[in-house]
Amino acid sequence: MKETRIIGPLVTQLGHRNSNVGTEAAIALGKFVCPDNFNCVENSRRLSTLMGFPRLMNLLKANGRDQVHELVLLCYLALNIDKDKGLEHARVLNVLEGCPLVLPRHPELRELFAMAIHHLTSISS
Repeated sequence: MKETRIIGPLVTQLGHRNSNVGTEAAIALGKFVCPDNFNCVENSRRLSTLMGFPRLMNLLKANGRDQVHELVLLCYLALNIDKDKGLEHARVLNVLEGCPLVLPRHPELRELFAMAIHHLTSISS
């Protein structure tokens, strides 16, 4: 079932002043945009049109703790959206390349990060 009504309120919560609420929203949105979801590309586009990238980027900057869920969401979005202005403006590639400190603590994310960086590099050239 194509259910996108919940994406808008979750995107709004990414910008919540409590970073724990933002993290929970990132976890939920990650389920909508992960490759296992049949509508992942459509859901990613919807998140982009709702200004999800700036909110996610602000959450990444403001959050002082481990940001695994936010980074996973960012990787999924990077893989699902081709040549999206939201990706360019948010400078997602720079963020992902600047996160090597997360990978030693979470080696299961190494492949996801590598795929997202490769995809962003290939569409920007």
